[in-house]
Amino acid sequence: VDLQTLPLGLKQTAIEKLLDVLSQLSCRVTLNCKMRTKKLGCGLVDNVFIYCYGIGINTVKKSFFRVCQCTKCIMSKTPSNTWGEIFLKTTLNVSNSTKRVPVLFNYSRIKVTLHRILKHNASQKTAVCVLRYVTCDQAALKELQVLQEERFRLEEKVQEECQCYKDLKRLYVSVTYTEQDTQYISTGSWTDSMSPLRTLDRTHNT
Repeated sequence: VDLQTLPLGLKQTAIEKLLDVLSQLSCRVTLNCKMRTKKLGCGLVDNVFIYCYGIGINTVKKSFFRVCQCTKCIMSKTPSNTWGEIFLKTTLNVSNSTKRVPVLFNYSRIKVTLHRILKHNASQKTAVCVLRYVTCDQAALKELQVLQEERFRLEEKVQEECQCYKDLKRLYVSVTYTEQDTQYISTGSWTDSMSPLRTLDRTHNT
């Protein structure tokens, strides 16, 4: 992430590292809508929980299920007893989507299965969907957990470093995707029209 267009004071902060982590926690969300049409959107990992026989690992949270409910495990006679939940937030309206809502993460193809849509706010102005995915891919779960921990650490650091700018400078960041799995990160100073000052792109070989 290149922040050369940002105000000088913000360039000396941990924002660049934070945005890099957030870009890795973001994913492309594909909606398979009616009439064989597709919509592309962006989601961001909100929480990651890992379980063993339904008991949370490093968390007090428990699951109703003892074994993994992903497509592979449901069809298997020996489903994995160590698995995890990935919660994503997206503003993409999934109400008109078919049952499957596949997601593709940035630097690695993480295979997850949509279990159910937890929440959907129908308001077009504030629509937020929380999607719950399940997977027994231990490497993927560990990778996302490490990124989440780094995200929280950097967010605290940025809060401290940018405290003096909270009423003076506002940061604009958006992430979009193309069908070719190119991730576009737009950064700049927040304006009334919310127009980014610069758009960067990353291409993923998947």
